[in-house]
Amino acid sequence: MSQYVDPLDAATAAGNRLDAYFGRIEVSASYVKLEKGIGKTPWSETDGQDARRTEVHLVLNPIEASGLTFLVERKLIAESNEWSKTVWSSCRELGLKSVRDLHGRYVKVEMVKTGRTYTKRDGTTGEESTLHFAAIFDDLAACEAAYWAERGGKPQAGAEAIEMGPQDGAPRNGATPPVTVARTVASNGSNGATPASEAERAVAKQFLDVLVKQAHGDLSVLAGLIASMPLVNKYFAVTSPEVVELLTVTA
Repeated sequence: MSQYVDPLDAATAAGNRLDAYFGRIEVSASYVKLEKGIGKTPWSETDGQDARRTEVHLVLNPIEASGLTFLVERKLIAESNEWSKTVWSSCRELGLKSVRDLHGRYVKVEMVKTGRTYTKRDGTTGEESTLHFAAIFDDLAACEAAYWAERGGKPQAGAEAIEMGPQDGAPRNGATPPVTVARTVASNGSNGATPASEAERAVAKQFLDVLVKQAHGDLSVLAGLIASMPLVNKYFAVTSPEVVELLTVTA
Protein backbone atom coordinates (compact mmCIF):
# COMPACT_ATOMS: atom_id res chain seq x y z
CA MET A 1 0.00 0.00 0.00
CA SER A 2 1.35 3.41 -0.91
CA GLN A 3 2.03 5.98 1.77
CA TYR A 4 -0.66 8.64 2.14
CA VAL A 5 0.42 12.20 1.34
CA ASP A 6 -1.76 15.11 2.40
CA PRO A 7 -2.89 17.00 -0.75
CA LEU A 8 -2.07 20.34 0.88
CA ASP A 9 1.49 19.16 1.54
CA ALA A 10 1.73 17.95 -2.05
CA ALA A 11 0.52 21.33 -3.33
CA THR A 12 3.15 23.10 -1.21
CA ALA A 13 5.92 20.85 -2.51
CA ALA A 14 4.82 21.32 -6.12
CA GLY A 15 4.76 25.08 -5.73
CA ASN A 16 8.23 25.18 -4.21
CA ARG A 17 9.83 22.83 -6.76
CA LEU A 18 11.86 24.51 -9.48
CA ASP A 19 10.99 23.73 -13.09
CA ALA A 20 13.13 20.69 -13.76
CA TYR A 21 13.67 18.17 -16.53
CA PHE A 22 15.18 14.68 -16.43
CA GLY A 23 16.65 13.40 -19.67
CA ARG A 24 19.59 12.75 -21.98
CA ILE A 25 21.66 15.78 -22.97
CA GLU A 26 23.31 16.20 -26.37
CA VAL A 27 26.08 18.80 -26.69
CA SER A 28 27.72 20.32 -29.75
CA ALA A 29 29.66 23.52 -30.40
CA SER A 30 30.61 25.73 -33.31
CA TYR A 31 32.33 29.04 -33.97
CA VAL A 32 30.22 32.12 -34.67
CA LYS A 33 30.66 35.85 -34.84
CA LEU A 34 28.37 38.51 -33.42
CA GLU A 35 27.47 41.34 -35.76
CA LYS A 36 25.63 44.43 -34.60
CA GLY A 37 22.20 44.64 -36.16
CA ILE A 38 22.52 41.13 -37.58
CA GLY A 39 23.19 38.81 -34.66
CA LYS A 40 25.02 35.49 -34.86
CA THR A 41 26.53 34.37 -38.16
CA PRO A 42 29.03 31.58 -38.95
CA TRP A 43 32.66 32.50 -38.26
CA SER A 44 35.45 31.88 -40.77
CA GLU A 45 39.22 32.23 -40.64
CA THR A 46 39.02 35.45 -42.65
CA ASP A 47 37.08 37.09 -39.79
CA GLY A 48 40.09 36.91 -37.46
CA GLN A 49 40.49 35.40 -34.00
CA ASP A 50 39.22 38.50 -32.20
CA ALA A 51 35.79 38.12 -33.82
CA ARG A 52 35.48 34.44 -32.98
CA ARG A 53 32.96 33.30 -30.35
CA THR A 54 32.05 29.76 -29.33
CA GLU A 55 28.38 28.79 -29.43
CA VAL A 56 27.40 25.79 -27.30
CA HIS A 57 24.25 23.98 -28.41
CA LEU A 58 22.46 21.97 -25.70
CA VAL A 59 19.50 19.71 -26.49
CA LEU A 60 17.78 17.74 -23.73
CA ASN A 61 15.48 14.86 -24.63
CA PRO A 62 13.25 14.23 -21.57
CA ILE A 63 12.93 10.64 -20.39
CA GLU A 64 9.78 8.84 -21.49
CA ALA A 65 8.64 8.43 -17.87
CA SER A 66 8.10 12.19 -17.62
CA GLY A 67 5.51 12.13 -20.39
CA LEU A 68 7.06 15.22 -21.98
CA THR A 69 7.08 15.29 -25.78
CA PHE A 70 9.37 18.21 -26.60
CA LEU A 71 13.09 18.85 -26.69
CA VAL A 72 14.56 21.48 -24.35
CA GLU A 73 17.05 23.48 -26.41
CA ARG A 74 19.44 26.28 -25.60
CA LYS A 75 22.19 27.97 -27.61
CA LEU A 76 24.71 29.84 -25.46
CA ILE A 77 27.84 31.85 -26.12
CA ALA A 78 30.62 30.20 -24.12
CA GLU A 79 32.35 33.55 -23.54
CA SER A 80 29.23 34.87 -21.73
CA ASN A 81 28.68 35.08 -17.96
CA GLU A 82 25.54 32.98 -18.36
CA TRP A 83 27.62 30.05 -19.57
CA SER A 84 30.66 30.45 -17.31
CA LYS A 85 28.89 31.46 -14.08
CA THR A 86 25.65 29.48 -14.30
CA VAL A 87 25.49 26.66 -16.84
CA TRP A 88 29.07 25.36 -16.96
CA SER A 89 29.64 26.35 -13.35
CA SER A 90 26.88 23.95 -12.30
CA CYS A 91 28.55 21.19 -14.35
CA ARG A 92 31.91 21.82 -12.70
CA GLU A 93 30.25 21.54 -9.29
CA LEU A 94 29.10 18.06 -10.33
CA GLY A 95 32.70 17.06 -11.09
CA LEU A 96 32.92 17.55 -14.86
CA LYS A 97 36.27 18.65 -16.26
CA SER A 98 35.39 18.98 -19.94
CA VAL A 99 32.25 19.82 -21.89
CA ARG A 100 32.83 16.53 -23.75
CA ASP A 101 32.10 14.73 -20.47
CA LEU A 102 28.56 16.14 -20.49
CA HIS A 103 27.61 14.90 -23.95
CA GLY A 104 25.26 11.90 -23.93
CA ARG A 105 24.77 11.86 -20.15
CA TYR A 106 21.49 11.49 -18.29
CA VAL A 107 20.90 14.58 -16.18
CA LYS A 108 18.51 16.60 -14.09
CA VAL A 109 18.30 20.18 -15.32
CA GLU A 110 16.62 23.02 -13.46
CA MET A 111 15.43 26.20 -15.14
CA VAL A 112 16.74 29.25 -13.26
CA LYS A 113 16.05 32.93 -13.87
CA THR A 114 18.74 35.07 -15.45
CA GLY A 115 17.34 38.44 -14.41
CA ARG A 116 16.90 39.48 -18.05
CA THR A 117 13.51 40.04 -19.62
CA TYR A 118 11.99 39.48 -23.06
CA THR A 119 8.75 40.35 -24.84
CA LYS A 120 6.32 37.48 -25.37
CA ARG A 121 4.26 37.00 -28.49
CA ASP A 122 1.23 38.54 -26.79
CA GLY A 123 3.20 41.68 -25.96
CA THR A 124 3.63 40.95 -22.25
CA THR A 125 7.01 40.79 -20.53
CA GLY A 126 8.58 37.56 -19.37
CA GLU A 127 11.80 36.74 -17.55
CA GLU A 128 14.48 34.72 -19.30
CA SER A 129 15.64 31.43 -17.86
CA THR A 130 18.71 29.29 -18.38
CA LEU A 131 19.92 25.79 -17.53
CA HIS A 132 21.36 24.76 -14.19
CA PHE A 133 22.56 21.15 -13.99
CA ALA A 134 21.45 19.71 -10.66
CA ALA A 135 22.49 16.06 -11.09
CA ILE A 136 24.25 13.69 -13.49
CA PHE A 137 23.32 10.00 -13.55
CA ASP A 138 25.24 6.92 -14.61
CA ASP A 139 22.46 5.60 -16.85
CA LEU A 140 18.77 5.79 -17.75
CA ALA A 141 17.73 3.56 -14.84
CA ALA A 142 19.36 5.88 -12.31
CA CYS A 143 17.79 8.92 -13.97
CA GLU A 144 14.32 7.36 -13.87
CA ALA A 145 14.79 6.30 -10.24
CA ALA A 146 15.64 9.88 -9.25
CA TYR A 147 12.67 11.19 -11.23
CA TRP A 148 10.21 8.93 -9.41
CA ALA A 149 11.90 9.47 -6.03
CA GLU A 150 11.09 13.19 -6.30
CA ARG A 151 7.47 12.29 -6.94
CA GLY A 152 7.01 9.95 -4.01
CA GLY A 153 7.55 6.74 -5.98
CA LYS A 154 6.44 5.26 -9.27
CA PRO A 155 2.63 5.13 -9.58
CA GLN A 156 0.87 1.79 -9.68
CA ALA A 157 -0.35 0.39 -12.98
CA GLY A 158 -3.25 2.41 -14.29
CA ALA A 159 -2.33 5.57 -12.37
CA GLU A 160 -2.11 8.73 -14.44
CA ALA A 161 0.94 10.97 -14.13
CA ILE A 162 0.63 14.61 -15.19
CA GLU A 163 3.54 16.86 -16.13
CA MET A 164 3.33 20.49 -17.12
CA GLY A 165 5.58 21.87 -19.83
CA PRO A 166 6.25 25.54 -20.70
CA GLN A 167 2.84 27.21 -20.78
CA ASP A 168 3.40 30.00 -23.24
CA GLY A 169 5.73 28.12 -25.61
CA ALA A 170 7.82 31.27 -26.04
CA PRO A 171 11.53 30.92 -26.77
CA ARG A 172 13.90 31.63 -23.90
CA ASN A 173 17.21 33.44 -24.32
CA GLY A 174 16.84 33.46 -28.08
CA ALA A 175 16.37 29.69 -28.28
CA THR A 176 13.95 28.11 -30.70
CA PRO A 177 10.57 27.01 -29.29
CA PRO A 178 10.30 23.45 -27.93
CA VAL A 179 10.27 20.81 -30.65
CA THR A 180 7.42 18.33 -30.47
CA VAL A 181 8.53 14.69 -30.67
CA ALA A 182 5.96 11.98 -31.34
CA ARG A 183 6.48 9.07 -28.93
CA THR A 184 3.74 6.77 -30.27
CA VAL A 185 4.31 4.74 -33.44
CA ALA A 186 2.42 2.12 -35.40
CA SER A 187 2.64 -1.35 -33.88
CA ASN A 188 3.55 -2.86 -37.26
CA GLY A 189 6.76 -0.90 -37.91
CA SER A 190 8.08 -0.95 -41.47
CA ASN A 191 11.02 -3.12 -42.55
CA GLY A 192 10.59 -5.30 -39.48
CA ALA A 193 11.51 -2.48 -37.11
CA THR A 194 10.11 -2.65 -33.61
CA PRO A 195 7.99 0.20 -32.20
CA ALA A 196 10.81 0.99 -29.76
CA SER A 197 13.40 1.38 -32.53
CA GLU A 198 11.00 3.43 -34.64
CA ALA A 199 10.40 5.76 -31.69
CA GLU A 200 14.15 6.12 -31.09
CA ARG A 201 14.69 6.82 -34.80
CA ALA A 202 12.01 9.51 -34.68
CA VAL A 203 13.85 11.22 -31.82
CA ALA A 204 17.14 10.93 -33.73
CA LYS A 205 15.47 12.56 -36.74
CA GLN A 206 14.50 15.54 -34.57
CA PHE A 207 18.14 15.96 -33.54
CA LEU A 208 19.18 15.58 -37.19
CA ASP A 209 16.92 18.48 -38.22
CA VAL A 210 18.65 20.70 -35.66
CA LEU A 211 22.16 19.63 -36.75
CA VAL A 212 21.46 20.31 -40.44
CA LYS A 213 20.35 23.85 -39.61
CA GLN A 214 23.41 24.37 -37.41
CA ALA A 215 25.82 23.21 -40.14
CA HIS A 216 24.63 25.95 -42.54
CA GLY A 217 25.12 23.70 -45.57
CA ASP A 218 28.73 22.73 -44.73
CA LEU A 219 28.90 18.94 -45.18
CA SER A 220 32.17 18.57 -43.26
CA VAL A 221 30.71 20.40 -40.28
CA LEU A 222 27.52 18.35 -40.52
CA ALA A 223 29.49 15.10 -40.66
CA GLY A 224 31.34 16.08 -37.48
CA LEU A 225 28.13 16.98 -35.69
CA ILE A 226 26.46 13.71 -36.66
CA ALA A 227 29.56 11.75 -35.60
CA SER A 228 29.47 13.45 -32.19
CA MET A 229 25.92 12.21 -31.45
CA PRO A 230 25.63 8.41 -31.12
CA LEU A 231 21.84 8.54 -31.15
CA VAL A 232 21.89 10.32 -34.53
CA ASN A 233 24.72 8.42 -36.25
CA LYS A 234 23.05 5.16 -35.25
CA TYR A 235 20.44 5.89 -37.91
CA PHE A 236 21.80 8.64 -40.19
CA ALA A 237 24.92 9.70 -42.11
CA VAL A 238 25.61 12.67 -44.38
CA THR A 239 24.69 10.44 -47.35
CA SER A 240 21.30 9.42 -45.92
CA PRO A 241 18.27 10.38 -48.04
CA GLU A 242 16.83 12.25 -45.07
CA VAL A 243 19.93 14.45 -44.90
CA VAL A 244 19.87 15.14 -48.63
CA GLU A 245 16.21 16.13 -48.36
CA LEU A 246 16.86 18.44 -45.39
CA LEU A 247 19.79 20.09 -47.16
CA THR A 248 17.61 20.67 -50.21
CA VAL A 249 14.91 22.30 -48.08
CA THR A 250 17.34 24.58 -46.23
CA ALA A 251 19.36 25.53 -49.32
